[in-house]
Amino acid sequence: MKALVTGAAGQLGLELTRVFGQDGEVVALPRARLDICDHEAVLHVTRETRPDVILNCAAYNDVDGAETDPVAAMQVNGFGVRSLAAAAREVGAILVHYSTDYVFNGQTRYPYKEDEPVDPISAYGSYGWNDGNSDGDDDVDLADYNAVASNFQPLGYGAAAVPEPSTALLVLLALLLVSACRRLSVLS
Repeated sequence: MKALVTGAAGQLGLELTRVFGQDGEVVALPRARLDICDHEAVLHVTRETRPDVILNCAAYNDVDGAETDPVAAMQVNGFGVRSLAAAAREVGAILVHYSTDYVFNGQTRYPYKEDEPVDPISAYGSYGWNDGNSDGDDDVDLADYNAVASNFQPLGYGAAAVPEPSTALLVLLALLLVSACRRLSVLS
């Protein structure tokens, strides 16, 4: 299995590169080598590498900065993700995208699930998200692509002590299991 990791110089990108590199081929690209806001560069890299899975660890994660520089936040978290989703679809790859729990309003006493209604209370939580009811052309609806999104929630968020496994985590575990089985010759 070949994985393309975007945002590979960050904490999550480094760890996924390490884990996926143990059992398969990894193309790890930090922002300096692939800016996901450059649609043509994203298409070029995915066409050249032909990954089975794209692990998007690239993000505009400055919550306060998103309020003062909404264009930069939308470029990365909206249009950049759309470029990755379109490129993944073109080459038949699975896109695993990590989002944020800021798409929710924080009023529940339990961990959120990815399919719950979104209700962002800040600009940071609004960029690039599509709740299925928007007609905005700028929204990214990953359901239109071969993609899965996970909304990060720290342990202990709200009243719940441990969040349920996210969809993206389960996909990653499944991919790791397939990779391990192939390595052990269980699957051909």
